[in-house]
Amino acid sequence: MRYAGILMGIWLVVSGPASAAFLIPSGAVETYQEWYFTTSQNPAAPEVDDNPIGDFPALTAQIGGAAFFPNLRWENGVWKDTALTVTIDVPNNEVPNPYKVVTVQMMVQGDIVLSWVRDGQGNDFERLSRLIEPSGTENDPWFLVTDQWRIEPNPMFERFCYGLNGFDGGDAAIDWVKIRTLCVPEPASLGLLLAGGGWMMRRKRRA
Repeated sequence: MRYAGILMGIWLVVSGPASAAFLIPSGAVETYQEWYFTTSQNPAAPEVDDNPIGDFPALTAQIGGAAFFPNLRWENGVWKDTALTVTIDVPNNEVPNPYKVVTVQMMVQGDIVLSWVRDGQGNDFERLSRLIEPSGTENDPWFLVTDQWRIEPNPMFERFCYGLNGFDGGDAAIDWVKIRTLCVPEPASLGLLLAGGGWMMRRKRRA
């Protein structure tokens, strides 16, 4: 499987394996999960689950929005098809907070054709930024995608959905997903948007 990381602070990219503490505003509640698809189970539970709020729901992969998955393939930790989507329901603190910031990072092949976040009432939320980087080697079809979303006001849960199409008739694929959330109480700290990364460890993809 492919494991890669990125150091972030309003999308500041720092070369090399350096790391820094992720700055959390006083009173904020943080969750962090990683999906590596080490088995073919679909929906897939996170292999890393650091969530003080409660159990984190599974990630569901499917083909082109279909209700069933006859062609979706799992190959050594990678989900792939000519078109596929993944959805994740993210739980929130039982005590509503003014807002939360969610960072989603994925290693993918293909073109991102949809990406949205909605609450249980169907309200959409704002994506603050997106960074897409090549995986680091020439002629490698994998890309590192890092999105940051602001959820305001903070609902009981929100649903993330990403859709991918393969390039030139090839496969779209997803190798791993990582999600970090910060539920921010009042008074919100301006330091949140200056948060330094270090929460993703760079690892080399298995042959």
